[in-house]
Amino acid sequence: MRKLICVWAAVCLLASAAVLPARAEIQLPPDVMASATEGINGVYSLDFATADKNIAQAKAEERRAMAVAQEQEMRAKAQQARAEVIQAEAEVPKALAQALREGNMGFMDYYKLENLKGDTAMRDAISKFDPNSLLNKK
Repeated sequence: MRKLICVWAAVCLLASAAVLPARAEIQLPPDVMASATEGINGVYSLDFATADKNIAQAKAEERRAMAVAQEQEMRAKAQQARAEVIQAEAEVPKALAQALREGNMGFMDYYKLENLKGDTAMRDAISKFDPNSLLNKK
């Protein structure tokens, strides 16, 4: 509290010095002048620290917003890629039917292809099998 009063007194004296004639000098006690300077420097350093904190927060918010936007963009690209795969998979039966009609593919080729699909599905099922699930059943 004493420091605040000293700072206020110093500010008032300095302000009155601006109003007094140019030759008038005001002598402040050294402890009042030191605490006034200390108080003013503390206010300025607090203002600068607050400004630096606000700038850092704004930059962090900007980086966060950019990360969110990039994540959404990547999700959109992944969804578009899945849509293209589904569209390409839909064309396979049409191409098979056309190959069979035009004679580019025989019945045995089609049979072997279906057999290969069945084998692949079986291998996928085996690879997903968890032997621990049999042991844990009660």
